[in-house]
Amino acid sequence: MTTSHPALEPRYFARMAAALGDKARVLEHVRSGHVIDAGAGGGELAAMLARLPGVDVTALDLAEESLARLRDDGTFAVQQRELGADRDPLTARPASTIVFSAVLHEVYSYATAPWAAHERALAQARATLAPGGVVIIRDGVMPERPDEPAELHGRDDALVERYLALSPFAASETRLERTRPGVWSGTRHAVSEALCTLTWGAASLPREALERFELATLDGYATLLGRAGLRVIHREATTQPGYREHLDAAGWSADGPDGPWFPPTTGLWVALVD
Repeated sequence: MTTSHPALEPRYFARMAAALGDKARVLEHVRSGHVIDAGAGGGELAAMLARLPGVDVTALDLAEESLARLRDDGTFAVQQRELGADRDPLTARPASTIVFSAVLHEVYSYATAPWAAHERALAQARATLAPGGVVIIRDGVMPERPDEPAELHGRDDALVERYLALSPFAASETRLERTRPGVWSGTRHAVSEALCTLTWGAASLPREALERFELATLDGYATLLGRAGLRVIHREATTQPGYREHLDAAGWSADGPDGPWFPPTTGLWVALVD
């Protein structure tokens, strides 16, 4: 069961297209055969996957706005499918590779039972994989030592207050409290979540504030995959190009007991059926 998902507007698709360079990191891990782009959005990554030799692609999405864009491309098959709704295979045809790019945190964020929905999405992937196939997950990653204290510094307290008022997670996992003008205290996870959300600006806040972007640390997510019967064979955490520069220009930064720091924004995990 999922909660209401906000309508996808042109700004959302433009933002996803702008991240295409970082999404290209998944390509070296793709295996030839039937490749599924699960939660394909505007289709930019699916089109990139479809250009790989020996690959044919099925793009999956639930939103009508996304499906209309996907069907316009014509270089890959398109199916409407809800992620995390059940444990059945994502497609009738087994897959050599399943890509979840910045979508599993949405499965979590909009579900009435978040972890159960996330676990079902992984079960769907496991049920779909052909022997020797892989799941590739590109999504938010918590900073190491996520529970340690940290501070968010900025010059727009009203924007932080609006973010906290909109976020369904701010009362617990991502709580921040203002200690003085322009300074908000919380955990490293809470500060990192705020930075990853505030970078999109006030116009995108009504959507972005509803989502929890970071579900686990690099190793913690590998543990989640292990519980789902998926063995991680590659993992890496990076800071997506442009994040830090954009936030620095807007006056946002992070501090902690050891001094200024900036969190990784994106994790990449590649896993086999165990």
